[in-house]
Amino acid sequence: MTHDPIFKAVFEPRWDALPAALKIHYANRPYSLDVVKVHGALDISVSPLMRIFAPILTWAGLMPPYAGMQIPVTVYFRSCKDSAIFCFDRTFYYPGRAPYHFRSQMTLAGGDEVIEFMNLGIGWRAAYRCEDDKVMMQHKGYVWRIYGLKIPMPFHLIFGRGYAFEQAISATAFRMNMEIHHPWFGVIYQYRGTFEIIEVQLET
Repeated sequence: MTHDPIFKAVFEPRWDALPAALKIHYANRPYSLDVVKVHGALDISVSPLMRIFAPILTWAGLMPPYAGMQIPVTVYFRSCKDSAIFCFDRTFYYPGRAPYHFRSQMTLAGGDEVIEFMNLGIGWRAAYRCEDDKVMMQHKGYVWRIYGLKIPMPFHLIFGRGYAFEQAISATAFRMNMEIHHPWFGVIYQYRGTFEIIEVQLET
């Protein structure tokens, strides 16, 4: 197995300068069975507007629509044997609720841009860039994937624009923050917390 990591092309020419924790986080290679597992806890804030959409978010398996403090979360970053897709598999462990699963797939869109596809073919396009010990994610719009076509959609008028960062805090841990800003209602969704890398399985 000699493939470079999927995200190396996104972070070039600064891939080698990434902090160790973030380089492990993005270590998955294409066309492999690579797995990286992290575990942590998130503080999750959900505005009244987003709570209106809770049944839709739950039905579609999108972002968890429930607020909470220090919610345990386990995340698997997986590669696929037959593609260059980077898969997120998140499980949120809310007290008194069944585990909530939120899965998505990331595909490279050229240069520093990545599209994260969720259920129903909804995709979030973002530009990734490195700043010292951080990876910043800048909103570039939404698309809807239908029969292989990626159609730009004005979903920001309903769901807002996403912004996020990840920052290394040790050789094996990072903190992260994700916010969704609505053009009229401000921040309508946020989760933030820290994760520790607990397992790395890179196929040889």
